[in-house]
Amino acid sequence: MQPRRFRLSPAQMSEGFAAAGAIPALSDFLSGLPGAGGILPEVLAGVDGELDPSARLIFETLAQPGISMRFLCIAEGSFTALEVRLASRDGGQWVAFARPEPECWDLAIIGEREQALALVDEVLGVTFLPDPAMELAMDLPKRELVHLLARIQKARKAGLQARLDGCEDAGEGAAAPAALGELEAIVAREYARPDPGSLLSRFAIAAGGPELLSACDEVTLAAGLEGLVAQGHAYPGGSLTVEGAALADLLASRSAITVIQTAHRAGEAVVVDQIMLLHGPGSVLLGAWSDTDGNSEPSLSLRSARPGDVLALIDCLLGEPPRKEGAFEPEVEAAPPSEAGICGSCGTLYEASSRFCRECGIALSDAK
Repeated sequence: MQPRRFRLSPAQMSEGFAAAGAIPALSDFLSGLPGAGGILPEVLAGVDGELDPSARLIFETLAQPGISMRFLCIAEGSFTALEVRLASRDGGQWVAFARPEPECWDLAIIGEREQALALVDEVLGVTFLPDPAMELAMDLPKRELVHLLARIQKARKAGLQARLDGCEDAGEGAAAPAALGELEAIVAREYARPDPGSLLSRFAIAAGGPELLSACDEVTLAAGLEGLVAQGHAYPGGSLTVEGAALADLLASRSAITVIQTAHRAGEAVVVDQIMLLHGPGSVLLGAWSDTDGNSEPSLSLRSARPGDVLALIDCLLGEPPRKEGAFEPEVEAAPPSEAGICGSCGTLYEASSRFCRECGIALSDAK
């Protein structure tokens, strides 16, 4: 099927869906398309004048994906996030699509599972990351996380002011005690006017929106401090311990956050999984929100991640590879060896009750 890649306008997208007899899936990425006029654009036409077979596969996949993946890369200093999406109907053939410009869709067939994994690696750059210098495995409840991120933003602003004043030493940074009222004001400003240079705002985007920062008053921040004290990351007086300061420095060094969201159909339901990759100098942290009982406050689980572990996780999120039609499925109870035979055509062992060879498919009466 050629071509395998298309750059389309909103009107051309609508005509493509109409020509494929497909309706766009409910997605913000595909919302707002104009009505179709029934005239197939030349860019989508095949050699016979009908919808190109590659384009048909793309639009049918976008209309009814069995598995979809979304990669949202939030770089430091910018809210213009790079977003790439993958979709497949059955986990076999994959389609990549993005919007490099507001009025442009970039669509392409990228091949099977291995090609999809290679594209993900290219987007994330995981292969080029070294193994982590230190092992990290911890959970940070929402209140503790927001408290730490607010302190990091306070230290960042203090450092910027120190440079403006011509001072090289920015003080104790995030480890120094911080007034709860000052932290509340910082969170409130971020909630009202997100700062693209702030880790606090980038975490809010990665968590799905400003709700991470909503209703965060002095009482909430005080509870976050108490939680940090209980975890050994802070002293009751408000300053951070050595471990807490190291954690704050580790979080502050995260230059970019990538959100990976996967949705797949399980019967009539849609199951959604989401993880985060926190990129920093020479390492990546793996993060995931957990809320085990549905009532407790969500916690961010942070783990140091090796490149191979990240790729293995992505490979798992791509879904189980589709089973080929007619492929052999082993019986629960195997026949005793004395009741088995060997296919005379290919030499594969078969059970006495088998009529056809599981390997070559020949009728076993013909192969004897």
